[in-house]
Amino acid sequence: MAKHKSSRDTLQVSRDTDTKFNDPSFRHECVLPSFSDESDFVRFFQRFTFAIRKIERRTLSKFEYDQASGKLFLNSEDTLRARIALDSLQLLLYAKKQNHSSKRAPKKFSEGKKKVYNLQENLEVNKNKREKALLKKLYQELDLSLAFPCEGSFLIPFDDFDVYEYFGGESLVFLNAIRIRFRCYIDYSPNLSLIHIRCQNPSSLKQALHHVKLFYFEQASYHRLKRSHLNLHVLDLNHTCSNLKIFYDREFVLSRKFLPNRIHLRGIPSLSSSSAESLEKIRNDNVQTIKNYTLASIFNVYLYIGVIFMRVKVGVPLFERLKIGENETNTNSIQDASKILLEKQTKSSFLRYLAPNDVSERILSSLESIKDINGKQVFEAFGTDPLIVAHFTLTDIHNSKKILTAVWDKPVGRPNIWYVESSMKDTLSIVHCNLNSLSWNLSIKYGEHFNDSKAYGSFASSIIMDNKDRIYFLNTAEVFVETVAVKLKNKFYHVPSGYHFHLSRFETHSLGKNTYIDSDTQPGIQVYRIGQDTSLLRYGLSFWDSNWDRIFAENQQRSSGSPPTYKPTLQTFFPEGIEAFIFHSQSIVSQVATLANQLNDNHNIFEADNSVSASIV
Repeated sequence: MAKHKSSRDTLQVSRDTDTKFNDPSFRHECVLPSFSDESDFVRFFQRFTFAIRKIERRTLSKFEYDQASGKLFLNSEDTLRARIALDSLQLLLYAKKQNHSSKRAPKKFSEGKKKVYNLQENLEVNKNKREKALLKKLYQELDLSLAFPCEGSFLIPFDDFDVYEYFGGESLVFLNAIRIRFRCYIDYSPNLSLIHIRCQNPSSLKQALHHVKLFYFEQASYHRLKRSHLNLHVLDLNHTCSNLKIFYDREFVLSRKFLPNRIHLRGIPSLSSSSAESLEKIRNDNVQTIKNYTLASIFNVYLYIGVIFMRVKVGVPLFERLKIGENETNTNSIQDASKILLEKQTKSSFLRYLAPNDVSERILSSLESIKDINGKQVFEAFGTDPLIVAHFTLTDIHNSKKILTAVWDKPVGRPNIWYVESSMKDTLSIVHCNLNSLSWNLSIKYGEHFNDSKAYGSFASSIIMDNKDRIYFLNTAEVFVETVAVKLKNKFYHVPSGYHFHLSRFETHSLGKNTYIDSDTQPGIQVYRIGQDTSLLRYGLSFWDSNWDRIFAENQQRSSGSPPTYKPTLQTFFPEGIEAFIFHSQSIVSQVATLANQLNDNHNIFEADNSVSASIV
């Protein structure tokens, strides 16, 4: 042990060797990977002294080696920072030790050991061998002169569906599970557009046809989702619209601030008027169109296996590339404007904007004061703490980006839910435009969760929030955080409809972009305090029926080939009818917009300056 005395002294990795913590509560033992002997232990810590000092600086901690016990201890005044320092040391040592071990030269004359399988592994291996042998037999070309006891066919309903693309090539590889399960021959006839199945008994044939049919409709559903995006703009018309004309205002304050190339839709007084019968016809046509679009989208995602969200967002639509005669700011009749919004080339960006930030804060505190015409409370808060959601934009070593979402149901500790989102895609977007007021957008989004990645799981395990609204997270050698977007979701009930209602505060903070990740310099503890960066602060509203989440959640984890537990009908999602849904949506945005204008000295914050509007007209 004497010859290692100088080596042990190098284990004192702190820059200040004289400072010590006398309180044992600040002393934590470090659990280390196994080493062959003490010299092996010393070599590792000599090699990574710089990295350990970096951990000490970032966590305000100190590592000490106890010669008497042969253990490594961490001294820290903060339990949270101590935990992060211990996790960082674990990641460093285990990763480096594994890499070091993998680079060792192989032993000479080593004999390969025969793998010993346990009972379960043996069963799995034998099962795979039997399935391969069976598939080899089922793939063989059949003698057409042979007769099978049972034969049946499934006719492909649509001509534009590429069977080879969605069924795994000419061999229909994706149907192998059905072949094995029911011991049947399956082949495809492109000239007749049918899938032919041959089995030994009627029961197997019936089941095989049923599963092939379900698989086809699943693939057809994915096919429709890829090629269809139902986008609809509907102009709301009420009795006050009979004396209005429509034009598109480039001077709207939000289009100047957020999306300067967009045009805001609003109405101004006009001398002409529209008949009540024509307005009623437009309203009825709009409701029927909304029904058709919504039902088609529900059917498109019916067999999709993944994450599906159905939400209503409140905000302001900003349009682009609208065809309004020769001049984009020329006035038009209500009928013409309604037709324009239904054209396919009509595009818009829906801005989730509630009101200026100071007005939005007062809306939050005054929301429960709103009463209906009978004096009953309209919005009721539930839960004292807001739901906290953080979206981390991550870049990995392959320079690909994903968003990891962490959700806290209490404002301290680790997130109770986390998941990595793919880019969520829209299959439905209905923008219901209200003139000179807030509008709403019904959307259905679909995507996937990726919770099986070790790299993202390691990052998610480092996320923690203290009782001072500080969110800690640890960049690793595999992922780096570019931006953090924090949402504080205040939860309410809309009493008349029973909808869940969230008034959210959005803030986004950028941590800089990197073209690559340097494993020596980039990893380290980062911290963001809620409210630290308000340069991109915004408030927004969203609401939905809790029954939507329940329906989609129950079918998120179902296996391929099994039908969902619900029927893809409007009655399933809108028991009271689309008309009642539109009525409640209009009531919500009208009540919130009225409150916003009252808090803004009764000035309409959702329209541009009247003098500017008059000059355009």
